[in-house]
Amino acid sequence: MNLNQLEYFVAVADYQSFTKAAEHCYITQTAITQQIKALEEQLNTMLINRSTRPVSLTNAGKVFYPEAKRVMKYARLAFKKTKNLATGESGTLKIGFTQNYEYSDLPNWLISFHRKFPTINLEIYCDNSDQLTSDLIKGLYDLIFIWESTHINKTDQIVSKPVTRVTSYVVCDKNHPLAERNTLKRSDLKGESLLLLTSSERTSIEKQYIKLYENAGYKPNIILNSTNLSCVLMMIACEEGIALVPNYCIQNLDRFPNLVAVPFIDTDLDESIIAAWPPQNMPPTLQHFIDALDDFLRQ
Repeated sequence: MNLNQLEYFVAVADYQSFTKAAEHCYITQTAITQQIKALEEQLNTMLINRSTRPVSLTNAGKVFYPEAKRVMKYARLAFKKTKNLATGESGTLKIGFTQNYEYSDLPNWLISFHRKFPTINLEIYCDNSDQLTSDLIKGLYDLIFIWESTHINKTDQIVSKPVTRVTSYVVCDKNHPLAERNTLKRSDLKGESLLLLTSSERTSIEKQYIKLYENAGYKPNIILNSTNLSCVLMMIACEEGIALVPNYCIQNLDRFPNLVAVPFIDTDLDESIIAAWPPQNMPPTLQHFIDALDDFLRQ
């Protein structure tokens, strides 16, 4: 028994005619008759009643018909899945992104990719940049979105491309004196209670930020160091302090109607979010992802 025999049998059952079934399957009537006869001999029973006009299924044929269609359905599905896997149109991609980057265009981009390649499963994870970098090198991710300052792009184990250029805004409550300013620079933040939003929990990151304030001529009053944007915004809304926030997060301030975002004109924090991935043994699914990312960035 083979799939061609099942296909011919189902065609005869559907068309109730050997002639029409042969035309549908692009073979001769003699060939389709011989194949179904061979199938009946293997099953040791008649499937087609040839004495009726049009031809009809025997009782055994009526039992066999839905099972034959089911086998054909799953065989086609198996062929399709195998072909898609070979061409990278199915499979699984593990994608990581740095904390708070979900407030950017990343969700829209992932939705766009999923709609274009619905048979590629996306496993999406969020973590701090240091852990993402470590896990990517270990092979736990296919691609990650992280800050350029992690310097992962300086190793030959990883290739990367810039995705988002990030500038900063000072976020404060609308009753704060700074809320009425058109722009702000770091020297304007002297004496303020600062909520430090960082991409890593490492103390070295905090030291780097403190150095920037010292270069501006003062020691900052940092009352919180957090990687969680929602917590920082909640504290600002409660008038507990102010914070420097990436530009891609500003569009999400609608949840906090009493907050104001003022452009920060010092460029010492400006940098890019990059996409990074290992170049070795890159699966076709990842190549589709990178190509689609390029298309998205060109829009």
